Amino acid sequence: MTDVGNTSRRVPRTLAEDLRARDDDALSDLLLARPDLARPAPVDMTQLASRVGDPASVRQTVGRLDSLQLKVLFALTGLDPPVTLESVQHAVPTDRARLERAVDSLNRLALVWGPASSLQLVRAVRHVVAPMRAEGVMNTAEPPELAGTETDPATVDTAAAGTAADVVRQVESLLDAWTDQPPAVLRSSGGVGVREVRAVAARLDVTEAQASFLIELAAIAGLLSRAGDVWLPTAAADAWPERGVAARWRELAATWLATPRATHLVGERDDRGRVTNALSPGLEQSSTLDLRRLTMAALAQARPQHADEAAVVTWVAWHRPRRTLARDRMVRASLSEAGWLGVTALGVLSQSGANLLAGRDPTPVLEPLLPARVDSVVLQADLTAIAPGPLHRSLAVTLSLLGDVESRGGATVYRFSARSIRRALDAGWPAERVHLFLAAHSSTPVPQPLTYLIDDVARRHGRLRVGPTRSYLRSDDDTEIDALLADPALADLGLHRIGPTVVVTGSTAQVVLDRLQECGHAPVPETPDGSKPRQQSGVRRGRISRQPAFPQPAAVTALEARTVVAAVRAGDRAAAQRPPDTGRRYSAESILQMQASLREAAYRGTSVWLAYMDQAGSLSERIVDPLRVDAGWLTAHDHRSDRTQGFALHRIRRVSPLPTDRPTGG
Repeated sequence: MTDVGNTSRRVPRTLAEDLRARDDDALSDLLLARPDLARPAPVDMTQLASRVGDPASVRQTVGRLDSLQLKVLFALTGLDPPVTLESVQHAVPTDRARLERAVDSLNRLALVWGPASSLQLVRAVRHVVAPMRAEGVMNTAEPPELAGTETDPATVDTAAAGTAADVVRQVESLLDAWTDQPPAVLRSSGGVGVREVRAVAARLDVTEAQASFLIELAAIAGLLSRAGDVWLPTAAADAWPERGVAARWRELAATWLATPRATHLVGERDDRGRVTNALSPGLEQSSTLDLRRLTMAALAQARPQHADEAAVVTWVAWHRPRRTLARDRMVRASLSEAGWLGVTALGVLSQSGANLLAGRDPTPVLEPLLPARVDSVVLQADLTAIAPGPLHRSLAVTLSLLGDVESRGGATVYRFSARSIRRALDAGWPAERVHLFLAAHSSTPVPQPLTYLIDDVARRHGRLRVGPTRSYLRSDDDTEIDALLADPALADLGLHRIGPTVVVTGSTAQVVLDRLQECGHAPVPETPDGSKPRQQSGVRRGRISRQPAFPQPAAVTALEARTVVAAVRAGDRAAAQRPPDTGRRYSAESILQMQASLREAAYRGTSVWLAYMDQAGSLSERIVDPLRVDAGWLTAHDHRSDRTQGFALHRIRRVSPLPTDRPTGG
């Protein structure tokens, strides 16, 4: 932290001199807060200062300031130099400690530099903030209160755990549905059509907005990807259901917290009046991450109290006054999505959500609150099965084959029907296997009505067989054929008898199958040779790309920031140790002299200063320790990168040995 209150600090003449006087920690913090300054690494402190004052970089940084920081900048632009901390406080009446923290934060962002006795503004700041005066900022120097009603933390965590289990199940069901029937990629937008989103909403019993959110979430997590002209689950989706619920939720929640996709825009119309589809490109917004994290930070500050939506919107508005309508919509959307995801419950941040926000593993907190998996169901006489908790994966998949999900929640209800049993028989399950499975996984005896249903469907199953001619029907029972020809409901199929047990039609085999099933018959498909069609041995999967499905904003790690700071320091040392004659220029005829000079430095173990032109055409000054010269290359330890690397001799423009008693740094 810089000490703005230290009036005895020497006044730097330039911004570069001010940056040069900062320690490595302060410079690293600057690069972490303003990552655009670090790429590519500045040559020296002068170039870093130039980037700090770039209007585009300043505008981006000012956009992340809170109301008090903006008030301070407005005051600084209107005061005549020398500007002191006291004169700023006179223009911005607030607590002295709070003002010092605001000025210090601006100093750490390098928007303001110099000691408290002579505060200086980066030149570009005046031009950036000048148009903002008319916009106005909040009058309060302190953020609004977030106080609300008290809520029992245990109740919040339990409710959030239930929602977390639901969202994992919903994503799993989405992947199963799109494995069987992958939706087409829209040619117009590259996303998913509204009809497919509505189908997902109906299947999961959620709103269309939630369905769009779950589709986006699965894709961002790498569980869905585009495969040609359809959207398919990826190979990662195969192993995903076998992992624990808490681990899967952590992956989904962390993905949501880190994505720049503004998923709430799905379903809205763009400036051309076109509907924005789920999974369509272009939903990334630079402010999404910042505003979502600020929204969660507001809930973390209010926890365990419940702060209503209006209070959170106002709180975020104080911290980001530069963003208006888009900001407020993003905050409200983040609150809704956090509730859908189980990061919050009852409007309060859960403990697992708080751990996630703080970078801690939420699994140990969430795991004990999740309902235990069960391996049995309760069969009832009304042809339903009740799962009293989350089922094991294999059991849930099989029950979804034998019955249809009627309702979800704390207990899932499956309903058996002639159609669902026929679906199992079509998949190759004999009736005896269905009986044994239900008996083995029921905590109660199998009800008699269900037994009768299975036997009745099995008795009729396969009595009719359908195959292409463009289609034919055959039956071992000629009375069955008589009944079909006499049925007026099937007249539009144009059935024509070609034998006692065979009829043909101009309709496709699939149309005939569907119509017969609608009329209460139970046909099975077959190939022209009378055998059953082969089922595909595997499922098609989307490819997992090495690149993320959606681009992530550039960020600078702490290690990268330290490396850049070291490179800038080395560049400063190289500039400071530039020989008075700026080194010797080597022509083609004197290249041998340059090699001899470098070999001598390698032999003596001394450092040299050189000017080097890289492949991009940028000239940089470096201090290196030559190790060897061979085959047109100089191998040396570069003080700038702190590693050994090669330098093409034909790109070296100037070389000058450094005196052995001259410090080079390290």
